[in-house]
Amino acid sequence: MAADAGILQEGKRLKDEGNTLYVSKDYFSAVETYSKAIDLIEKYCRDRVEEEEEEGPRVVELTDEDVAKLELEEKEKKEREQNGESQKEDGDQSKEDTKNESIIQLENELKVPPTIRPTLSVCYHNRAAALSFIDGRNDDVIADTTRAIELDPLYVKAYLRRGKAYETDSKPEESLKDYQKALELEPSNKAAKEGITKMEPIVKDKQEKEKAEMLGKLKDVGNSFLGLFGLSTENFQMVQDPNSGGYSINFKR
Repeated sequence: MAADAGILQEGKRLKDEGNTLYVSKDYFSAVETYSKAIDLIEKYCRDRVEEEEEEGPRVVELTDEDVAKLELEEKEKKEREQNGESQKEDGDQSKEDTKNESIIQLENELKVPPTIRPTLSVCYHNRAAALSFIDGRNDDVIADTTRAIELDPLYVKAYLRRGKAYETDSKPEESLKDYQKALELEPSNKAAKEGITKMEPIVKDKQEKEKAEMLGKLKDVGNSFLGLFGLSTENFQMVQDPNSGGYSINFKR
């Protein structure tokens, strides 16, 4: 569509202007300019949808990714029918609500023409990059990179940027997942490898601490119960078999 091309051209112009401001380290102005590009494109998409609703149903151009999502939804639906699941049950109703939310999200994504989606995704990512230099805006960095990924699930830089933001937000598991996804998409990516190397021991240490905390709580519960019989968990010793690797529990007074 000619209108798509015009909006795309203006969006790219604003994006390039934002890039120039970013390089000059004028981050506040860069954020403002990227926001103009985003607002311009999204307003066009909203207006486009309103026009389509007034004119009646029109053919929507689907990308391969969109088709894959719809095929997955259909496959899951058939599997539920084959398993004889009933949507009247509370658990199934919850699943159906989740499914409906995913369909609505997909429909919202389809409102952005495929020709415009890459530029909009880059604008969100670049705004996140500028926001990362502004104190107190880390949540916005995560929100913008998440939107960039929704628009382009193969956007390596967006995963790296969000991974760093999660790291700053003390969310090592989420950070590690993003670095791993970036490496999956681009196996030679140095930043992804460095991120994984840094976050893996942090995640492992956190998991060990959570495990120790859980065992401590279980021990307290056990001592409360065993105390009724004049015993405690100290009366029981776990011994590992060097051959099988299994454990046995020995009682000691």
